[in-house]
Amino acid sequence: MRAAMRVVSLGRTARSAAKTKVRTPLPKLIAVFDPNDRDRGALDGQGELAAIIRDELNVKAFEVRDDAKGLVRETVKPELKALGPKLGKDLPRVRQALADGRFTTREGNTVVEGFTLSPAEVLVSHEGTAGHAVGRDAGAIAALVTDTTPDLEAEGLARELAHHINTMRREAGFDIADRIALRYEGALGQTIERFADFLQGEVLSTSLAKGVTGRGRAWEGELNGVKGELEIERS
Repeated sequence: MRAAMRVVSLGRTARSAAKTKVRTPLPKLIAVFDPNDRDRGALDGQGELAAIIRDELNVKAFEVRDDAKGLVRETVKPELKALGPKLGKDLPRVRQALADGRFTTREGNTVVEGFTLSPAEVLVSHEGTAGHAVGRDAGAIAALVTDTTPDLEAEGLARELAHHINTMRREAGFDIADRIALRYEGALGQTIERFADFLQGEVLSTSLAKGVTGRGRAWEGELNGVKGELEIERS
């Protein structure tokens, strides 16, 4: 469980970096543990823990890989306060070589343009490659696949609708067990009709109908850029 919660925490960092709405499902989360990390292998074949990770991060799939190739790009920059006096006129050349990736690492040091730079003399960061956002700690990486599809975006809108309707329920003073009738107008209706079973279960609706009446708690606006009207009342 510790390894799963660690991946969830890193995945949330990746979600934040991706700036995607938390209710919009994403295709996949990929976890990579360093060879000597204590959690390496802890999630292999653990279906129940994988399900927890998928649910917590709202992703459709989860996998563990042996390495982060293709997922993470390492960026190395000079620590100017430390290297300015040391490199002098060579600083621009070293900076460009680092930016171009023309360096190697040796025993924890960075070797570039004939200079050996200690960890204190460089700034190392890790970013997701195109289509990925990452969260990282000392021994693990969680890489989130950020490419969405129309189906995933539609499911995300359905989740936003459920959240919004339940907020309307609370604002109207409905009891948690009250059943409601839901009526709607506008483009949001397409999502309501497509995800009718899901929405009725999430908001305890006994009926869905097109056309607002003015009798219930009403709302008009946009969710995820889609316009519509909603109306609820006890059924």
